[in-house]
Amino acid sequence: MSPKTARPLLRIFSPISLIAACFLAYWNTLGAGFTYDAHFIVESNLLIRSLSVIDIFSAPFWQGFVTEGGGTYYRPFTILTYAMDFALSGLDPYAFHLTNLLLHTGTTLLVLQLGRRLIRSERAALFGAILFAVHPVHTEAVSSVAGRSDILVGLFFVSTLLVFSAVTGL
Repeated sequence: MSPKTARPLLRIFSPISLIAACFLAYWNTLGAGFTYDAHFIVESNLLIRSLSVIDIFSAPFWQGFVTEGGGTYYRPFTILTYAMDFALSGLDPYAFHLTNLLLHTGTTLLVLQLGRRLIRSERAALFGAILFAVHPVHTEAVSSVAGRSDILVGLFFVSTLLVFSAVTGL
């Protein structure tokens, strides 16, 4: 196979292999229940019971996540994603874990795109994205429902870098 025909195949193979890597690394989390933190962040959080964006984004900070120690923090977009999970499946942990996995997979695909733009080598971009997909530092965020805000930060950060690289021509 010539290098010219191998390159398009690698561009097609790269996203498929990344999706497979993410699901192979974290598929076992789909059967997990809610962990200790999820009781405060999801199960007892009344804000996720409504998909009203006005209610979620205009709620006072003390109606956000109530932690075990009694402290609170408010993350409206994270609460909105929990509310969407709740609207689709109630308090079934499977849906919450699946959303975390899908968000991590989407972020990994964006890391591949960013690598393609900045490195301009499909193999190097794929290697970097696979390393991102399966790196142990992501384990807590992906496997715990309470880690959703960390995944969302990564998603928006990589998205911002992609937009910046497109605007500046990098």
